[in-house]
Amino acid sequence: MPFVLGGLPDAESVELLRAAFRDYPMPLELRPRWARQVKARFDGRDLGGLRIEEFRIEGASGDVERRVTTRDSAVPAQLTVHVPQPFSAQQLHQDGRSAHPRAGDLVLSTTQLPFTTSQTGSGRQFTFTFGYDELGLPSQLLLPLVAHTISGRDGLARVVAAFLCATAAAALGTGSKPPQAGLESLPEPALHLVRGLILSLHGDELGAREPLAASLAERLLQYADAHLGDSDLSAEELAAMHGISTRYVYVVLSRRGVTLGDWLRERRLERAASMLREARSPRLTVAAIAASVGFGDQAHFTRSFKARFGMTPTQWRDDGADVPM
Repeated sequence: MPFVLGGLPDAESVELLRAAFRDYPMPLELRPRWARQVKARFDGRDLGGLRIEEFRIEGASGDVERRVTTRDSAVPAQLTVHVPQPFSAQQLHQDGRSAHPRAGDLVLSTTQLPFTTSQTGSGRQFTFTFGYDELGLPSQLLLPLVAHTISGRDGLARVVAAFLCATAAAALGTGSKPPQAGLESLPEPALHLVRGLILSLHGDELGAREPLAASLAERLLQYADAHLGDSDLSAEELAAMHGISTRYVYVVLSRRGVTLGDWLRERRLERAASMLREARSPRLTVAAIAASVGFGDQAHFTRSFKARFGMTPTQWRDDGADVPM
């Protein structure tokens, strides 16, 4: 369950934040400078070898310090990728260096050394933590990169930042969308991308190509899943957004046993079925739900839905709550 804080006196909020940070596997120390109408949300999820977390604090300035390292704790050596989100004013400090990232940039940190993050007023970031063993890279490659701002505005870093943020949104939920189930396939491409980014930062462009290729199928499907509501979504769009040919889109997906048209139809129907179950209050129309998942023709949607689930969308909404998807 996420940790959520808001609407409490400032002194009480600060003490609850202190306790929340202190309870981490590698305890964190909160040093506030000021706090006023504090709101906070911490959430996390383990996906195999990947730990995804969200840290959001509003109405406070100060530092959060981790003094404990792998040298004096049972926690294994790990690398964390920090991705600040919009309206965040944060700095990250480690190994005598300080990073001042903007939203969408990336910063690396390690459990091998003490670490401090500072914020002024508002801070929100996603973090993605991998074990050194999973990365398969020596610490000599990782330590020189910590606490440097890696611009997420172009090149491979932009691809990595976009994929990680979309992964966090799927794993933790966003806005009115709940966390998604069945994300066991995401850690591997995330790991490939981060490994490729690290190699490219050391000038090994050839070594970075393999991780990019290995993660391509998952990135194509993740983009398609995020744009199911676009009825014009096509292989041509996927190709253009990923800098490859339309033919290669089909080749990459076929290696995964995926036929794009069938996959889109199945995902859209699953999404619609989920929305229909949640649509009792307020009650969305079937037409609105169909359009929101990319079906421009309600009659076609109804036929496809009945063929997949054995009942019409209206019947599903009224009577299908206990029917497995």
